[in-house]
Amino acid sequence: MALNYLMIPRVKTIYTADHIAFTLLTKEICHLSSITLIPQINDADGDGDGEIYNAEIYNIAYIDVGTYCDTENAYEFIHSIKNGIYILHHDNDTENIWTIQLNTHNSGDLCLGHFTTKFPLKYIINSSSKDQDIDQDQDQDLTPIIGPDHLHYSVDDALLHFDLLIQQWHSVNTAFERRRIEHFIQHFDKELRIHHSVNNSLHVTSRF
Repeated sequence: MALNYLMIPRVKTIYTADHIAFTLLTKEICHLSSITLIPQINDADGDGDGEIYNAEIYNIAYIDVGTYCDTENAYEFIHSIKNGIYILHHDNDTENIWTIQLNTHNSGDLCLGHFTTKFPLKYIINSSSKDQDIDQDQDQDLTPIIGPDHLHYSVDDALLHFDLLIQQWHSVNTAFERRRIEHFIQHFDKELRIHHSVNNSLHVTSRF
């Protein structure tokens, strides 16, 4: 079962690929590699005559998951996907929901020009963590920084990611992408400050 290839059969056109990726990230479900949005026309009156005067245009979102977060939200999401669908309330309006399911339309590895948005921030993910069992008790002293993906990083790695994120923030054009990068920057900044405070205080002990 390819849990990395998902789809949302119906997404309003006001929601961009950046918005979808940012939503799944801030809900601590997953980081995305790419999203492909394919426009569709809905026969508004449902009579199948093909008339589109009052038709609704929406997108099908094909999602390529880079990595899942190590969180309860992610585990619940995966469990629901394995059993059918996951209903995501993605804003304060309870009527605005996305029905997320496995991609049953294609192989999932899509790259269709301007229809596909790729998310290059995959470098902050330790992809090998999905295939390795980590003894956290032994590794936490060497990797004291908790990343936004709930993986552990060394101070040097966290500083490297922090610098790269700042560089990338200056290179993106969309507001949603900047918000997404700012989420990472603020998280690493907070973690590095906590580590610095703990290391420089005789009265504060390790979180671990």
